[in-house]
Amino acid sequence: MSKLTLGELLELNVLGDAKVLSAREQILSKQIEWVSVIEIPVEDFVRRDELVLTTGLGAGDPEALKRFVEEIRVAGAAAVGIALGPHVQDVPEDVVALAESWNFPLLTIPWGVRFADISRRFYSEMALRTASLEYSDGIIRPALLRLAQGDRVDAVVDILGRGLRVEMAFFDALTGLWTGSQPFGEWCRENRDELESLLVVPPDVACLPYQTKRAMVDGSEVQVLPVVSAGRWLGTLVVRPEDTKSESVLLEPYERIVTHLLALMCLHQELLAVGDVHRQEDFVWKLAQGEFRTWDELLAAAAGFEFDVIQYYACAVGRLDNWERLYRYNQTVFHEMTRQTWENDVVQKVQYILAKSAEMHEYRVMSTYHRGDWIVYFFSPKRILPSAVIEVLQGVQKALAVHVAHGSLSWGVAAGGPGVQGFHGSYQNAHTSLELGIRRQGVGQCYEYEQVSNNQMLVRFAVDASVRNVVQATLGGLVEYDRQHESELVHTLWVYLQNRTNVTVTARALHLHRQSLLYRLSKIEFLTGRLLSNSEDLFLLEFCLRVMNVESHPGFMGQ
Repeated sequence: MSKLTLGELLELNVLGDAKVLSAREQILSKQIEWVSVIEIPVEDFVRRDELVLTTGLGAGDPEALKRFVEEIRVAGAAAVGIALGPHVQDVPEDVVALAESWNFPLLTIPWGVRFADISRRFYSEMALRTASLEYSDGIIRPALLRLAQGDRVDAVVDILGRGLRVEMAFFDALTGLWTGSQPFGEWCRENRDELESLLVVPPDVACLPYQTKRAMVDGSEVQVLPVVSAGRWLGTLVVRPEDTKSESVLLEPYERIVTHLLALMCLHQELLAVGDVHRQEDFVWKLAQGEFRTWDELLAAAAGFEFDVIQYYACAVGRLDNWERLYRYNQTVFHEMTRQTWENDVVQKVQYILAKSAEMHEYRVMSTYHRGDWIVYFFSPKRILPSAVIEVLQGVQKALAVHVAHGSLSWGVAAGGPGVQGFHGSYQNAHTSLELGIRRQGVGQCYEYEQVSNNQMLVRFAVDASVRNVVQATLGGLVEYDRQHESELVHTLWVYLQNRTNVTVTARALHLHRQSLLYRLSKIEFLTGRLLSNSEDLFLLEFCLRVMNVESHPGFMGQ
């Protein structure tokens, strides 16, 4: 495969006003096979002949930057490009001198140049060199133009299918979503169970030489082509001839060209997503914290993004249960990572899956990960219902299961609020519904704020430690008595209060004799230490019952 040299990449002007600080004589001959985005730590993620792009996150200290550049050189990279900005404002002269002594190209890139644009142009040029001109003219070149224009995978799959006169659908390994020509894509979704064993490529098999499979599914012969890069499964292409009587499905040399093109497309979209995430994270956190006081402030900060933030929106806050247990369980001989590296990988996967899943539902998302929680804003020109967001999040859970066995994602979801501070209020509501939802129903579910919080004041009280202590001190003995004796004193007290302390009406509602009810009421007074004839005690008892209802304690209302 013909490789692109660093000099040729610089001539494409995609690097902006990039400056070569060291080994200038190497740029004309230094060949590049891949482009990647790496931050500290480097570990073993750099391949030989890679152009490594970095923002220098974590390498602001001169010594840290020096070690970072040295690790990249030792890994066999072709060159490193550092974006000058908030993390690295200038490359120290001793770092440049060290790179020069190694004859290792070191570049600086303006902060405004998007890494995704660099990777897109690089992969387009590489794909053009890989595909022979004979096949490029009518089939490959239109797909490459879509890739260069930043189109989605489904558009590229559709063009390839029409050009080769076959039906195509692509299963994205990361998102678990199908894209491609209709109605064949829908047919693949309907036959997912039969295709399952053909789709998934384990890490040990992904390292083996390229291979395809043929199978009969629901009466149709299909060809299954795994899309793999550097031992990593990116997805699977399923192909069916337009003429069902045809014996040929997809023959050489198209197989390798098509799968290579899809691999480039997947890698490019991942880099695009990672670049977007890096730019969004600080903005989303400020949005959630209510740091923007006016619309002018918010719009100025959002000016660098590609879509309008003044739209309908909803907020979701997510959490993955038990990181340490999941880390130990998901390590295999083919997939060993340090704890922090694995967590960073999972975080990026979730944010990428979120973006793609939302895109399939015609939403745009902005997200960040902060102290164990994902914070996500969904945007749309049409009104967004929390129930629709929950549908997207349930799809994310299914897609993540392919990559993180036994991982349980929990989500709290809340609608947007009015005004610029509505973003902050929506985040608080989503976070509250997540906390209360997990406490009431456990992990692995989606909780809608409007359903979890019937009364916002009680929701605020329910998470207050001092209030919880009051509830425990007031009703703890009553709840424990019900548990030990299988009685219904808590339920009796609730019905009594709802009937405005009317003994006759309460006895009728509970199907009890009046004397039996009076006995229960006296028992309640004894266990709570409160008088049912005292208005202040009645207020406290009802308040504690309502707070306990929010928390869904066992024993409430006969539960």
